[in-house]
Formats: sequence, structure tokens, C-alpha cells
Amino acid sequence: MADCLGDDEHGVAVPPPTMAWHVTSSVNRQSILEDGLDWRRMGAAGGVASGVIYRGPEMEAVFLLEAADQADFFIGFGTHPRFDVWQVDVAGLVIEPGPDGWVIHRQPIPPQRLRLVRQDVSMSPATCDQDADVQVDAQVTLRDSLSQKKTEF
Repeated sequence: MADCLGDDEHGVAVPPPTMAWHVTSSVNRQSILEDGLDWRRMGAAGGVASGVIYRGPEMEAVFLLEAADQADFFIGFGTHPRFDVWQVDVAGLVIEPGPDGWVIHRQPIPPQRLRLVRQDVSMSPATCDQDADVQVDAQVTLRDSLSQKKTEF
């Protein structure tokens, strides 16, 4: 089927996912609202994907999460005082497997595809309970939908 990514373990066609999530320092919020997710615009705030603050991008790509509840993993690194979580419309985008089992998109993502779903989150014991307002379709995640190779949706 042209509009499906592949089959699940039972041979049932799996439709491509339409949403992903991205975690970043809250310092980046205004830039993201204006210019979207673009690693070329990263400055002193650095990334959070590796748990180390870099003075630029870790790679030429946007790191994405398969489910909203994965955001707390990155927030737990505590590499920034406050974090924002963005919901990303990935319908029609090329999503690839990235380093360490995460997924990436190798082009900037415009602000029209983004929605701020959590803001100014700090690393605290209460952090894990803050995703109640984000609906997650647990049946289809990006990883479930991706094969071993690059996939275009």
C-alpha cells in the first residue's frame, strides 16, 4: 500500500504516524516560534539529545521523539534550567532512524508544523506527571512505523 509504511508482526498494514515531539531549552522558544526547528540557528543554549551541552548542533538534523512521554527522559538530563516540549506534525516528512535508537529529520521544520505542548518544565520529581494534557496514540509510534531504512511518508 502506498499510503502505509509497512506491516506489523501480524501482516496488518500500519499507517504512517502524523505526530512526533521535540525537547529543547526554553531559551529557544522565541526563535522556534519565528523560525521553526533548525539546527543551523542553535547557539549558546546547545542541544539536549546527548545529555551534554554543545555550543552547536550535535548533527545536521532535528531530533524527534516517538511519543510525548519520552520527553521526560531528556528533561531528566538537567542540562538546562527549563525545557519546552513541542508537538511536531510530521505528515509527509522524511523520518530516519538516528543515533542511539532515536529518530531524526534532516531538514528544518517550519513553525507552522509545531505546537508548544509543555513550557518551562524543570527537572523535578513532579515532571513525570506533567504530560496529562498531551494525548498520545500508543498504538502507532514512529519506531513501530520505521523499517531499518530511511522511510518517506
